[in-house]
Amino acid sequence: MDLNIRIASVLLVGCLGASRTHAQTTQPTPSGLPVTLQQVLAHAEQRAPALQVGRARASLGDAEVEAASPLLPDDPEVRLALGPRLTAEGRTLDIEVALEQRLQIGGERRLRRRAAERTRERSRAELDELRWEVHRRVHAAFHSALVDRERLRAAELELAFAERLVTIARKREAAGAISGLQADLAVGELAQARQAKVAAASTYRTARLLLAELAGYGTAKLPEPSGGLELPAQIPAEESLVRAAFRAHPELRSRLAAVHEAEAQQALAAREVLPKPVLGVTYAQEAEAGGVRDHVVLGTLSFALPVWQRNLPARARAAAQTRHARAQHESARAFLRSRVARAREALRSAAERVRIYGTEVVPTFRGNLDKLERAFVEGKADVLQVMVARGRFLETQRAALAAHEDYFRAHARLEAVVGLDLEAGLNRGGAR
Repeated sequence: MDLNIRIASVLLVGCLGASRTHAQTTQPTPSGLPVTLQQVLAHAEQRAPALQVGRARASLGDAEVEAASPLLPDDPEVRLALGPRLTAEGRTLDIEVALEQRLQIGGERRLRRRAAERTRERSRAELDELRWEVHRRVHAAFHSALVDRERLRAAELELAFAERLVTIARKREAAGAISGLQADLAVGELAQARQAKVAAASTYRTARLLLAELAGYGTAKLPEPSGGLELPAQIPAEESLVRAAFRAHPELRSRLAAVHEAEAQQALAAREVLPKPVLGVTYAQEAEAGGVRDHVVLGTLSFALPVWQRNLPARARAAAQTRHARAQHESARAFLRSRVARAREALRSAAERVRIYGTEVVPTFRGNLDKLERAFVEGKADVLQVMVARGRFLETQRAALAAHEDYFRAHARLEAVVGLDLEAGLNRGGAR
């Protein structure tokens, strides 16, 4: 930002004698809701559409626990039999009523409740993983919007500079100091600056729309990110990042919860091989010849013999699900260290590029601008030379913003790999 301000002020001092105040106060004026990063993250925690869906999905785990709560797995069954008895003496009516209840005597209910609780834990772990994903995406979108905002401000400064340059060129042309061709070149630069400003404004609005979508804002008043592009903070050591990733990465926790759920389902499927006895009582009323009725009460016990099926389908599916869950968890852990190392190296390189632009290149530009100012005032540089120099300065500024953009992308990538907000620090046990 200082680069463009300084460029504009050089030409104004040299040609029109104007002050630097106008260039320094040129700012974009989008209407929006000024928000800090923490405010956006807090809003996303409460209003993000993805999290609202995730919370509803996590309630399925609570439903599983409730479904496993009844003491008996099946409702009692009542059977009624009614029909005539035909004998040589005539016809009579027999009645039979039976009440039966299926039981589980091998601890299946305890295992079913444990499996349901593991399902609930897995649902909650997946919600935490989704919460972290929303946090990370909002974080990245906020930084991306900051860069696009700076691009818009640079485009506005460039447009203001081009407008003043046209004014200068026309006055010099009228005075015979420059040719009409140079003035026409200045007009062409103005047209390019105008379209660049339109493109930058559209890009910035798109970035704000994405931020609003991710964080759950409406579109009537888009969030306006506050803050600036600061120099990168110190990157934590690789080993501390690896330890933090193994300890608290939401994906690892949800994968481990899925393993525990699958193991609990497998234990339940193995236990359900045991017979499930059905206890019952039967009352029968039998009519004999001559109107005499006999009353019969019987206790009953029945169960299936686990000979052929032995709950094989459920056991096979549960075993396969356990293998799959373990493979996913092991795969997520296997290359975590190398992924952290690669992501950290990318962030280190991007941070170094940002520091070079911020501490070495920019001061050099300021010195060159001072030289350009003196040359312009002394008549040693014409409009064309000023335009070429301005183009080089703006090109370098765009490169600096691109370096910031690469840095934020690398920052978001490392956060995704580690599973922690790096700006919040690694000493908070994974708090986000």
